Amino acid sequence: MSEQKDMPEIKLSPITGSSQIVAAGYDAASKTMAIQFTNGKSHYRYFDVSPDVFAAFQKSQSKGKFFGSTIRGKFKHSLVPEKKAKA
Repeated sequence: MSEQKDMPEIKLSPITGSSQIVAAGYDAASKTMAIQFTNGKSHYRYFDVSPDVFAAFQKSQSKGKFFGSTIRGKFKHSLVPEKKAKA
């Protein structure tokens, strides 16, 4: 998917204990979730993510498994290039 020019600034908070995800954040006003993976400094935005889904992600024991079963392939997304990614 192409990058959206009007994406909100989302502060990423570090995720500990995950081998797949380094940081994540959420903007409730736009229902946008941001995830930074361990394989690079870029991150992805996932759109129309409900606050309940983000809360469940935060509470999950395995962030990678939760991402794979609940988020990957189920929400529109966009890559944020490395120079714009902020952790």
